Amino acid sequence: MGNVALAGTAIDSIKVDAEIAKLPASLANAFVPDLAAGGTISGTMSAAGTFAAPKADFKLDWTDAATSQTRLAHLSGLALAASGRFADNRLDFDTNLAGQGGLSLKAAGNVAISGTSVRNLDVKADLANLPAGLANGFVPGLAAEGTVSGTASASGTLPKPAVDFKLDWKNAATAQTKSSGLSGLSAAASGKFANDRVDFDANLGGKDGVLAKAKGGVTIAGTAIRDLSINADVPALPANIANAFVPGLGAEGTLSASAITSGTPANPIVDFKLDWKDAATSHTKAAGLSRLALAATGKYAGDRLDFDANLTGGGGIALKAAGDLSIAGTSIRSVDVTANATNVPAGIANGFVPGLAAEGAVSATVKATGALSAPSVDFKVDWKNAGTSQTKGAGLSPFTIGASGKLAGNKLTVDTSLAGDAGMSLKGGGSVVITGNRAIDMHFTGNLPFAVLGAPLAQQGLVADGVATVNLQIGGTAAAPVINGTVSTNGAKLVDVRRNLAVNNLAATVTFNGSQAVISRLSGNLGGGGTISASGTIGIQPAGGFPADISIKLDKAVYVDGTLVVSTVNGTVGLRGPIASATLSGKLLLDKTSITVPEKLPTSLREIDIRHKNAPRAVLAQMRDNGERKPGEKSSVITLDLEIDAPSHIFVRGRGIDAELGGQVTIRGTAAAPIVTGGFTMRRGRLTILNRRLDFSDKSRITFAGDLTPALDMEATSSSGTTTLTVDVAGLATDPAITFSSSPELPQDEVLAQLIFGQSMSKLSPVQIAQLADAVSQLAGNRSTSLFEGLRNQLGVDDFDVSTDSKGQTSVSVGRYLNDRTYFELQQGGSAGAKAVINLDVGRGVKLRGGAGGNGEGEAGIVYEREY
Repeated sequence: MGNVALAGTAIDSIKVDAEIAKLPASLANAFVPDLAAGGTISGTMSAAGTFAAPKADFKLDWTDAATSQTRLAHLSGLALAASGRFADNRLDFDTNLAGQGGLSLKAAGNVAISGTSVRNLDVKADLANLPAGLANGFVPGLAAEGTVSGTASASGTLPKPAVDFKLDWKNAATAQTKSSGLSGLSAAASGKFANDRVDFDANLGGKDGVLAKAKGGVTIAGTAIRDLSINADVPALPANIANAFVPGLGAEGTLSASAITSGTPANPIVDFKLDWKDAATSHTKAAGLSRLALAATGKYAGDRLDFDANLTGGGGIALKAAGDLSIAGTSIRSVDVTANATNVPAGIANGFVPGLAAEGAVSATVKATGALSAPSVDFKVDWKNAGTSQTKGAGLSPFTIGASGKLAGNKLTVDTSLAGDAGMSLKGGGSVVITGNRAIDMHFTGNLPFAVLGAPLAQQGLVADGVATVNLQIGGTAAAPVINGTVSTNGAKLVDVRRNLAVNNLAATVTFNGSQAVISRLSGNLGGGGTISASGTIGIQPAGGFPADISIKLDKAVYVDGTLVVSTVNGTVGLRGPIASATLSGKLLLDKTSITVPEKLPTSLREIDIRHKNAPRAVLAQMRDNGERKPGEKSSVITLDLEIDAPSHIFVRGRGIDAELGGQVTIRGTAAAPIVTGGFTMRRGRLTILNRRLDFSDKSRITFAGDLTPALDMEATSSSGTTTLTVDVAGLATDPAITFSSSPELPQDEVLAQLIFGQSMSKLSPVQIAQLADAVSQLAGNRSTSLFEGLRNQLGVDDFDVSTDSKGQTSVSVGRYLNDRTYFELQQGGSAGAKAVINLDVGRGVKLRGGAGGNGEGEAGIVYEREY
């Protein structure tokens, strides 16, 4: 309510009284986005006087005051009271904000107004227990805690009044300080603004004393800062405060630093000093580094940063760097830096490259100059006792690497050397362009032990021993390298564990001509006897699939599988086609092959079920991957097309069997799944049980049931009175089954009794029954009692036999192959006395036979054989 006095058409004076009662503060939300004001406003106001010299009194109360920011800071129960008077161009006011927990913000003073502008002011403010969380609404992720108290006063004229302030932040904390484990913090700041200059003094303290402090002044010209004069000092700040800003850093230790800043913001001058004691990060700890200390000093002035840094640690570790950086704005324009490293553990790289497991110590010098976009870098590196998981997995002892070179004009020039145990010595160098098509021009010479290839060879069941002499030139580009030069070795050894093969005194020379690897010399002695040699080419361009054209020659090569077979092989085979799917073809001649039926085998064998309990995750992953891999999945498949020819000299011996066979087989399919067809048929042979000998029939043969394990199908017959007795030897040569049958049919034990003793089981004496049991044990493979095999081996003959005829007379015969076609036999005993017999294989199934006895009798004949 009120009244207005008019003078003509103008207002002469006014008198107004107004009262507000519980006006919702939310009315302001329509004008201030996201304000979310709450509570009610009540108050009174009165105004009187003229427009030229009005007078006004006001009093306002905001009950249950709230905004979005106060709610986010969990402030409640707020009340704001303000009162004041305006008269004679001066505003006097007094405000008070109060809340729970002793929160209080008071401001009082006066402002002199001239027209519409502020002419002078004199204001004082007191703050007590203001929650720092109030700032969280303006700074996401700040998570500030604690309370802020302080005072401030401003007096003088605008726009440059004199201001004094003092602030204290108790129980200070933010998300960063909490994640760094800092607690019990307090911050204090005081200062003054007067005569265009701000002077301040601030410090941050913790439970162990002052952590950081800064003091200085800033001269202001208008709205810009003109001069700086600031001294900052960090006596002891925990380095782990950086962990909140750099995930995974794992910094430890204590930082102390000082900095003196002068000049202007556009051209500041900063002198600094930094010391980091007991320094550590997750990477240095992973590398086993300890007792590290970092010291750095420097100066920034005139867009140039000069620095000198030194890192030292246990074990003589030293890393020094010094130089200057030319800076333009926020980017580095050019560098001139020299760094030296001594005894730095290579293991520091393990934190960046999982599974590297680097060992040894690295010393190096590096000098970099020029523009950062294209610097010129000179370097020299020495890595002693070097090793990684790959070299250790290959069985290599620690070695030494040296390298020096220069990077300039996008071209890297390098000289390297490598030395180690087992004859390792490699030197070389050249250049690599690191832009464009990345041209290469490198040359390497030296010796490399085959142990370098230990891991990949072991995956194929191979073990290599020896040293390769290398002389290689690498040209072309990184995408299409061109290799020239030679790789050779002498006196090397290669063992195929899976196939029981060993090549000794291996000599090879391989020449690279840019597109092919030419095998001009490759020969070696097989561990069992004989030699192997090879020649040919392999394409070395990846796009061509690495085509091979290799001829392999076997000369009296002796193959021993370690269990059943010993064979002497002659012939030539070829490996042709892309190396991943090449075909191995040719014809091989078996000079002499011995298949030994094991005399003694376990009564039973079964697979052992092994389970890995509490297996680590890596092992479980490997087992899962192996289980998912299909049996037929292989990185390469060699196709087979081989013909094996053995007209004779296929000997089968063991468990009373002594037979010679001959024939031909064909091997096709793949190396992983060979398919064998054909077989060997009986030339001559017998089965001896105790003192009884049975001759194998001509239909006896050896086949291969799809793989390379011999399968026996042999039959021997004899007669006892009117009974025909048959012995069958059938099954894999590893453990054939020997069965007995007769016509007319008799039980097997009765057949064995008739066969050996010529009479029924019921008529055998206890001694004969024991002999029969012994014979059964021998045939079952439980023990060996072969006298003949021992005599035959000692005499060095191919056949040795002792027999008894129907009259009880004993005769002895020995036989030996004089060459591939001639078989010579001596017989002693019987009415004829001594006798010599010779068999000559003319060919195409025709054989000549001749004999002469000690009594002057002789014999001659022609034998024709044909298989169908």
